Amino acid sequence: MLKLQNLRDYVPALHANARTPRHLLEAGLGHRQCAGVVALTNDNEVNLKIAITSKLLNPHVTVICRADSHDIEDNMASFGTDYIIDPFDTFAKYLSTALQTPGLYLLQRWLTEKPGTLLPDPVYPPTHGHWIVGGYGRFGKAVFNRLKKEEISITVMEAMPEKTGEPKQGVVRGRGTEEDTLTEADIEHAVGIVAGTDNDANNLSIVMTARAMTNKLFVIARQNYRENDALFRAVDADMVMHPSAIVAGKIWVLLATPMLYEFMSLAAYQEEDWACALVSRIAGLVDNRVPV
Repeated sequence: MLKLQNLRDYVPALHANARTPRHLLEAGLGHRQCAGVVALTNDNEVNLKIAITSKLLNPHVTVICRADSHDIEDNMASFGTDYIIDPFDTFAKYLSTALQTPGLYLLQRWLTEKPGTLLPDPVYPPTHGHWIVGGYGRFGKAVFNRLKKEEISITVMEAMPEKTGEPKQGVVRGRGTEEDTLTEADIEHAVGIVAGTDNDANNLSIVMTARAMTNKLFVIARQNYRENDALFRAVDADMVMHPSAIVAGKIWVLLATPMLYEFMSLAAYQEEDWACALVSRIAGLVDNRVPV
């Protein structure tokens, strides 16, 4: 697969199971120039095994892991994994920042987008009114909990609550792709909707059906597969959550500009006026592209 990617630089590759310690050592885990290990498989248990192996066989190496289970995250943290990235919790935190301090959220996007990207516009998620969350899986739960902390009214739509569980207030049973389900979820009075299932076609359908019923919605859409980029650009959601892109973006910042990660951690304690002033200063220094 790497040979077909036509990458700009040579990338050494090892076709092996990263769960096996011997293969990690063959890849260079014990080498004095090994600076870090990044575990990005879609299996939490495999990422956990990679993290344990790395910390046991090379305690000084930096370990960055993807995880989307709180139990696995706690386990990874217990033996010193340096950075644990949960794409669902990360996006929920971004949404919380956009709700509370939109200037800080804009600053964060400007400083962490890939070089050459057009400056993103500010987003202002409504902080009052009724929201609908479609899908109560890992992503839906993360967003639901963040919105609840803002004391926002929420209705959850879920096709299989017996599998995902449901909040105390209950759910509206259905995918949300049908007008009946959206009507029952009170779409008429909604100010925001989250299309957050693990099915891209359903998420696009939720957005399009909801917009056909009301034109005053702030839309958050979950995109699961990169090949659907064109479709999600066309649907023009206010915020798009792509798990792999969130993980890749955060890791890129950690590896390429670690001081930026520290800066954003400190910026979270600043006031909104501070963030807005800094955004204005940056806007005066750049054209329509993000700063390098």
